[in-house]
Parts: sequence; C-alpha cells; structure tokens
Amino acid sequence: KLLSGTKVETIFDIGAHVGRVTAEYADLFPESTIYSFEPFPEAFQKLRRRFKGNSLIKPVQVAVSNKSGKKKFHVYQDSATNSLLPMADGAEHWVDQPNAARSVTTIGVPVTTIDNFCKKESINEIQVLKMDIQGGELMALQGLRRFV
Repeated sequence: KLLSGTKVETIFDIGAHVGRVTAEYADLFPESTIYSFEPFPEAFQKLRRRFKGNSLIKPVQVAVSNKSGKKKFHVYQDSATNSLLPMADGAEHWVDQPNAARSVTTIGVPVTTIDNFCKKESINEIQVLKMDIQGGELMALQGLRRFV
C-alpha cells in the first residue's frame, strides 16, 4: 500500500538467503528488477537455482557492509542466522530451534557497499531496500551515501 502509485523499477533484497522475500517481491512487483544479495555459498546456490530463467531476478553472491573487500563471515547451525558479525552472548534465546545459533565455522566472503555496487551496475535509484543481515544493517547503511 505504501508504494501504490509508485513505479518500482529496482529492489534490493540484502540478506536474501534462499529467496523467500525475493519471491514475494517478484509476485508484488512482476516488472521490477530484483537484486538478491546472499554471500553464503550453499544458500546462494539454492537462490540461484530457484530463480533460474527469471531475467529480472539477479542473485549476487556478496555481503553488503560499510567497506568493500573481503571479510570474515560467521556460519551458524541455522544458515539463516549467518552474519558478518559474531553471535551476541545470549542470542540462542532468540532463535526457534535448539543449537540454531551454534557456531559452525567462519569463511571469507566478498563484501561491497551499496554505493559501490550501484556505481558498478549503473543503478541510479532504489525504490525498495530490504535488509535482513543479522545486525549488519547499520554497517550496510554506512556504505550508502550516494542516495542520502
């Protein structure tokens, strides 16, 4: 309802995981280009397979933060809780499944800023910006100066 009357051309789904929200946006905005950012390799492969053949959905295997480069990525038992940030003490009380917040490993992932990605892809406007990146939202917004 908030976007009624607005032409939605570009959507960023940052922290897309396996694409649940991307699919909802694709249904709501069938003519929009959706960039779905997911750095975790296993989730990214599922995301890419899920939307194979849909040229308007662009899976991007990169994390979004305040600086571009490479960062340590924390992998947990439930991959939906993976993050650039370590799990906070007591976080296990906030997850539904036992051991979901249990640390499995860390991996290196490529990282970009929203500004750098938009410059590289010649994106001048984002109508919908969704982030679900397990506490990394402030860092991602710090990498977004171009549109403010």
